[in-house]
Amino acid sequence: MIDLNGVTNNVPGCLPCPFCGGTEIHIQIFSEGVDHAIACSACFMGRSSGNFYSDAEAVVAWNTRAESSENAKLRGERDAAREERDQFDQWNRETNAKLRSAEKCLEAAGSLLSERMMQERACCFVVYQIWLDAKAAYDTATTPTKADKNG
Repeated sequence: MIDLNGVTNNVPGCLPCPFCGGTEIHIQIFSEGVDHAIACSACFMGRSSGNFYSDAEAVVAWNTRAESSENAKLRGERDAAREERDQFDQWNRETNAKLRSAEKCLEAAGSLLSERMMQERACCFVVYQIWLDAKAAYDTATTPTKADKNG
């Protein structure tokens, strides 16, 4: 609503005052079509040096805020946390790739070991069979026959 002094009270679309948190924001027109000033009705802080040509320009300027040091600090912490997360994700991907490679190596080694053990068992079995055959031949050769016993 515009009063007789060219002031629009309770301008819609404005953010609360960054200084006091007030929500009653007003615009005053100092010369027709030029110099729209916008300010908080509670603490009278505002923007008047922008030569705003319309209420809309004044509202955009009012809603455009410099970043507070707390927001900058939080943004920095967020960015640092994201960087740390990205580094961890990269490390995790690399570690998982190394683990998969190690698992494949272990599987291959296990297959080779199993195959080698089977070969050694087969070899031992053959040696054992040869020993049994040799023992049987020895026992046959050294066991006296009936003719040798009667002799």
